[in-house]
Order: sequence, then C-alpha cells, then structure tokens
Amino acid sequence: MSIYGYYILEKVLEQGSYVKAAEHLHLTPSAISHIIAKLEDEVGLKILNRDRNGVSLTGSGRTLMPYARELLRAEENLNQVVAQIHGVEKGVVRIGSFNSAIVQWLPPIIRDFHAEYPGVEIEVIHGSYDEMLEWLNSSTIDIAFLSAIAEPAAHLKSAEILDLYDDPIVCVTPPGFKPAHKGYVTIDDIRDEPLIMQTDDFDQEAKHFLDKHGLASKSSFAIKGDDGIIAMVSAGFGIYIMPELVIKGIPGDYKAFPFRPAEYRHVQLCVNKLENPAPAVELMRDHIMRYVKSIR
Repeated sequence: MSIYGYYILEKVLEQGSYVKAAEHLHLTPSAISHIIAKLEDEVGLKILNRDRNGVSLTGSGRTLMPYARELLRAEENLNQVVAQIHGVEKGVVRIGSFNSAIVQWLPPIIRDFHAEYPGVEIEVIHGSYDEMLEWLNSSTIDIAFLSAIAEPAAHLKSAEILDLYDDPIVCVTPPGFKPAHKGYVTIDDIRDEPLIMQTDDFDQEAKHFLDKHGLASKSSFAIKGDDGIIAMVSAGFGIYIMPELVIKGIPGDYKAFPFRPAEYRHVQLCVNKLENPAPAVELMRDHIMRYVKSIR
C-alpha cells in the first residue's frame, strides 16, 4: 500500500482542492487525481468526495485518515532519526496555536529555531481550543498552545501536557472608565457594565471567567478579531475581558486593568505523544519551554 498516496491525500485535504494541492506539490491536477484513484483502488474504498465546493472525506475516509496520519508521522520520524544519525537535523514540526501566542511568541521562537536548525520546516495553524484538540487527536499537528480550561488531559488520546505560562486576565475599558480602586478592578466594579464578546469558538476564556463569577454573558456585539473588539471598547460601547497577552501591541484609546484577586489564563503546551517521537518535535518542545521561561 502506497505511503506516498496517503501523503498526497493529506495535502489535498490541507489545500482543499486538487488544483491547489497540485500547485503546492508542483504536480498537475491530473497526476493528483490519478494518485488518489490508485489509492482508492488499493484499499477498495471511496475515500474522497469531490465537487465544486472542494473536497471532503467520505465516511470510510474519516475512519482511515487518523491511521494514515499516524503512518505518515511514523515515516517522517524514521527519516528524522536517520538524518540525526548522519548529524543532520531535518523534519517538519506542525504547531497549532491561538492568535496571541502566534503574534507575541511564535515569530521569535521560529526565527531562533531556524537559526539553529535550518533543515527543520515549521508549519503554523491558527485555531480555536476545540479545533486544536481535534488536530492533536488526528495527528494533524504535533504541538499546540492550549488553555487549561480546554481540559486537554480529558480530551486527548495521548499527549504530554506541560504547564507553560500564567497569563493575567485583564479588564479592557474605555478611557473614561474609573474603577473604585486605583490601578485595579474587582468583580463588583464591572457587574453592571455592558460587555463586548468575541464569537463563540474564540471567546472561551471570557465565557469561563463570566460563568465563574456569575456575571451575565449577554452582549450586543459578537465580533471576530481582537482589533475590532478594541475599536468598540475605545469608542465607549462596553468593556472586554481578555488575557493580557492578547492586548499587547494593539493600538487604541483604552485602559487595561488587572483584577484583584488576580485571575489567570493557564497556558499549557501539549505535545502529541507518539511511541517514537520525532527528534524535531522534541527539539521544538524544549526550545519553546526555554523561550517562554526566559520572558516570564
């Protein structure tokens, strides 16, 4: 059975079409079609649906794909070990992350890692906590930045979970907001304030905070993107609860207050735990841990 066929299948799913996969792999669409057809003949199953909206896995394909990804990762790990024996670091590391870690941490992390290991390719995928848990379970990614509220230990089939960073939760307010105490806010300070919320998949931290303290979560706004939320806050339409890492570097006419007692987003690093982990993944795990420890 062709491992290369599964490799092509994975790339077609990543790119969303035969044409885009062909461009990415420097092949023709007809070559992609031929390889997928041959793979389906080998297993005796239809794996992919293809229509004008793109491609999707059939029921049989959804059952096969996690095992196919494990096979691909195992081959990749073998190649990395062989390269390591020869004294050359090679491989691919796939990282899933929420937006603030991508903005604040990953540029220097990837830059410094590439300087030390230029032969290792890094892929970054932006996603919600739920998406990253799914990607780890399906071996789509090797490493993910997650919040403890996602309960990765309860949802992951097999993963190494490392405590990484305690990110203070802050209250972002219009410039004219004055808390009862100088320099910080309490829950009572914001109990009757109008809220601005992100859409469901990307606002789990704020929802967890509101539920924990019995605050109303209803908002007149449901916005994607931190910049849009800050613009609404700056214009005086309400307040927003967010981790401090999110607010860094976003311009606007607003204030950000810590809570007292202090509240935190507990960021964890989750590493797909294979029986024979890829050397490049272990190198990246250790590199991330060192970097975040250095900025605490």
